[in-house]
This record gives sequence, C-alpha cells and structure tokens, in this order.
Amino acid sequence: MTSQADLRILLIEDDVDHAQLLSYCLRHAFEARILHHPAALPALAELQNSDFDLVLLDYFLPDLNGLEVLRRCRSTHPALPVLMITGQGDERIAVEAMKLGACDYIVKGKDYITIVPLAVRRALEKAALQRQLGETESRYQRLVQNALVGIFQATPTGRLLMVNDAFTRILGYGQPEELLQVDLSRDLFLNPADFATLRERLARRDEIRDELHTYRRKDGTPIVMRENMRAVRNAAGELLHFEGIVQDITQQQRAESEIRRLANFPKLSPHLILELNEWGGVQYFNPATAAFLQNQNKTAEEIYTILPEDLASLCRELLAPMPQRRIVQREVSVAGQILYYELHSIPEERVVHVHGLDMTEQRRLELQLQQARQMESIGRLAGGIAHDFNNLLMGIIGYASLMKDELSVDDRHYADVCEIEAAAQRASEITRQLLLYSRRAVGQLIDVTLNDLIESVLETFHRSLPAGVRVQTAFAADLPKVRVDPMLFHQVMKSLLENAAEAMALQGEITVRTYASAHQEPDALTQLAARPGRFVVVAVQDTGSGIAAENLPLIFEPFFSTKAVGKGSGLGLPTAYGIVRSHGGVIHVESEPGKGTEFRVYFPAAD
Repeated sequence: MTSQADLRILLIEDDVDHAQLLSYCLRHAFEARILHHPAALPALAELQNSDFDLVLLDYFLPDLNGLEVLRRCRSTHPALPVLMITGQGDERIAVEAMKLGACDYIVKGKDYITIVPLAVRRALEKAALQRQLGETESRYQRLVQNALVGIFQATPTGRLLMVNDAFTRILGYGQPEELLQVDLSRDLFLNPADFATLRERLARRDEIRDELHTYRRKDGTPIVMRENMRAVRNAAGELLHFEGIVQDITQQQRAESEIRRLANFPKLSPHLILELNEWGGVQYFNPATAAFLQNQNKTAEEIYTILPEDLASLCRELLAPMPQRRIVQREVSVAGQILYYELHSIPEERVVHVHGLDMTEQRRLELQLQQARQMESIGRLAGGIAHDFNNLLMGIIGYASLMKDELSVDDRHYADVCEIEAAAQRASEITRQLLLYSRRAVGQLIDVTLNDLIESVLETFHRSLPAGVRVQTAFAADLPKVRVDPMLFHQVMKSLLENAAEAMALQGEITVRTYASAHQEPDALTQLAARPGRFVVVAVQDTGSGIAAENLPLIFEPFFSTKAVGKGSGLGLPTAYGIVRSHGGVIHVESEPGKGTEFRVYFPAAD
C-alpha cells in the first residue's frame, strides 16, 4: 500500500466548507495530498492525467450526479477505490453505488467526519489486498503458461476447462482456445477406453502418478505422455474436475529404443570391439573378437596376443588428464593377418574402447591397386614412346609409298618395298593400339571456366584438411574458357593440393590463383615447351618445407617420391603431368627448401 506521505486523494465536492473540513481531516489522519474539484468534469479530466490512490465523491454535483461519475471512474480505473458521500441517506442510491463498485457509502451526518478516515483506511487496505491477489493470480498464470510441461483441467466427462501453452503446443494446436473446443476422451486419447479406465481409477484413488498414455496430436500423429493427475472435489466430496500435468516422452522413448539398439551393435558388428580398463585389462570383447580368436586357434585368455604390445602404456597415456578425448591408431600382424586398431579414450569412465578391423584383404587390394597404377604409368610411358615411334613409322610408310610409285611391278625390288610398307603399317597399328591404351581414361573434352571447376574441387578438399591448414583463393575474373576433361582436371588439382597439404604437415597456408597469360617470348617458350598463344594459369602455392634442388628434375618421374615409405605411390605428379600434357598444357614448378613450393599449370585457351 502507498505510504501516507505519498497518498494522493481526489476529492470531488461542490460544498466548499465540507471540502475544507474533509481535506483537513484527511491530512491530519494520513498526511495525504488532497486535490479538490467542485465539479465532476474537471475532476474526471484530472483523473486521466494524474495518478490517485482513492476518490472521495459527493453524490450531488453541479454537472453530473455521483452515480454517473462513479460509472466513468470504474470504466477507466477499475482498481481505483471510490467512496461516495451524500447529504441525504437514500437506500436505493446506496445499493446502486455498491453495484457500480463503490467501496463504501457515507451519509453526511453530524459525526461523518470521524467515519471518513476509517472508511478510507478500509478502502485502501482492501485495494492493497486486491492488488496483491491480482499479482498472485498473475504470477500463477505466468507460471502455468510458461511451464515446459502441459497443464490442463477437465471435467469427468472429458471436456477441457483450461490448458496452458505447453499442452497446446505438445498436441499441435495453434491457440489454447482452439484446443478447448476438443474433447479429451474422444479427440485426444488415442484409445478412448483408456480415458474411461483413468477416470475410474481417479474416482477411487484421487491421484495417479507417472502413468503412460498415448495421445493423438491434431495432425493424427500418436505421442506418448507421462501423466500425473488428481481429482478435485467440493466440500461434499463430489468430483468437480481433474487437474493434470503431462510430459511428452515420445522422443525419450525413441532415444531409449535407440540406446537399446546401439547396445546390440557390438554384438552384431563384424569388427573387433573391446573395452579396456586403465591398466590395459580386457573388460569386454564382442562375438566378432571371439570368432577371430577361434579362427586363430586361440583361447579367450590369449586375447592379448592379438593386441598391441604396448597396450598398458597406451591406456595410461590415453587416460592421462587431457582437455579432450584422444585416439591412437595401431597395426598388428597376427599369423599373417593384419589388424588395424583405433583406441578411443573415455576419461570420464576410465576406460578405453578399441575398434579393430582385419585389414588383410584391404592391404591385398591396395597392393593390387598400386600395381594397377604402376601399370597405368607404364602405359602412359608406352604411349609416349608409341607416339614418337609412330612419327618415325609415318616417315617409313611415306617413303615406301614413294618408292612403290617409282618402281614398276616387275621390278625385283618392288616386292621388298611392299613388304617394308606392310610391316610399317602393322607396326603403326600396334603403336595406334598403344596410344589408345595410354589414353583410355580420357573422356569428352568440353569448354569450361576453370574457376568453377576449382571451386568444386576445393569444396571436397576442405573436408580432409587438418585444422591448421588454410586455403586462400585469388581467382581472376573473365578468364577465357579452356577445353578439358573435367574428371581429369579434378585429378590434377587433387594431386597438387594433396602434395601441398602434406608438405605443411599440420599448419600452413595454401594459395590457389588463376589468371590469364600470353607466352610469346622465346625464352619462356623454351622453358615451358608450350606453343605461343593465350593460356589460363592455375597456380597452387604452399608454405611448406619446399623441394630440394636436386629433386626438382625428378618429381615428374614415375615412382619417384620423397615421402616416407607407405605415404605415397610416386605416381601423383607424373599422372598430373601426363594429363596436363594430353591437354596441350605444361606444368612449371618453383621451390626453395624452407620457403614452400609453387606449381603453375598452363592450359591453352579454347579460343
């Protein structure tokens, strides 16, 4: 309630003497500030512009009667307490005033001055209680409406009386008013018989807890609800309605089902799965591990013979205090079988999960692939030789044809020349087949803008980059188109980008540029072995370790590699070189140890 020093009272009284007397009395009792108006209309205007805690209103006023003033006050300020004072006691007026919302009705008698302060105090206290009650109700409504669980009230027949926003949202309705139009039993319970059973139990027990029922959303989708409900009765014990709190656990049930499904995954997986403690002890292994042991004629006690030798130290290392989980990879050879292991630390559980894969077959296939690539490289080399040899054969065939024209059929050398020509033709056919073999991967050449192709390559390449390696691009606009096989160009870019990334280990920057260039100078043509004309250049530059000067002349030779054993085939750059040359282009490289490397690929412009 407002303190007495801050209390503001609007006094509407046309009798000046009574007004002065009332003002004096109220100031003495409350130290209140009194604003007096002798007429109703100015007072109502004042009420619109100022805040008051109470209105003292005379019934007889020169412009409006007190009931009309009271009616207007209540319409604009419904919570403002109004006391009506009149010089004549009229029961009809008093009843009407109380109906309109007056908090008291006082007749101007000889002692009414002593009654007014008491009535004012009662009115202020009542208004304060009503405000507190309103605030409490508002807090309750906010609590109900903002709750994350569904809250509702329903009659025993299933008619909804109240629903909150969460209940509305869970069931897929737009507004609570829309949901109030449906029937709990008929429309919301998937099986109406469940509601009848629920109602009977509530009538007997007054309360149910943590029961599960299937509801139906507005769109017909079934959802599972966990319910807590109680029966509300009147003083006579008659059932009035139900109050319920529900929670949608559909996703929770799906998650639990997924957990159960995943729990079966180790049992069904064909891979080796184990769980180790922090000392390397085996706490669990799946049936696939048991089957592998059996195939190796080993017992369960011999399981450590198929695991890394440094298992105990690995587990301690993995479970040492670290800011994040770690993964260690190992390969183990067991009786001719190659096992690849990944050890994943789970520090919060103090265990290590081991995922093993029999890589024997994959290694065999990788070896076959490596051999196939070597054969492909040999094919390219054979193609190059065949091309040069074919040029020589064309000369032989041409001269043989000229000699035939100069000799008569009866000439003793004519048959020899024919044999020479036929042999050269057969050799030419062989070289043609070799050329076809060496170019068997070349697809259809189309005119494209390289910027677009590079973007698509980078989009895929970004996923495999270490976190510390960045890629910058600087693409020239309005580049002329080039005629290439997109798949082979993709292979060229992949080889160059992978070499750049591997040269920087875990940190560095790759810059990919494109620009147009015209090579007309003899020195440049000699160096690049390219015909004069317009070229589109793709430059791939890295900040890696660089290439030693003695290795630069060898990098495009098949099977040459400076990488560690097993890290490269020695075919990536030779393959790229062959593809670029088959498109009429060249690759130029510049590198310095410790300062990085730049490959520049020149493709002839299509125009």
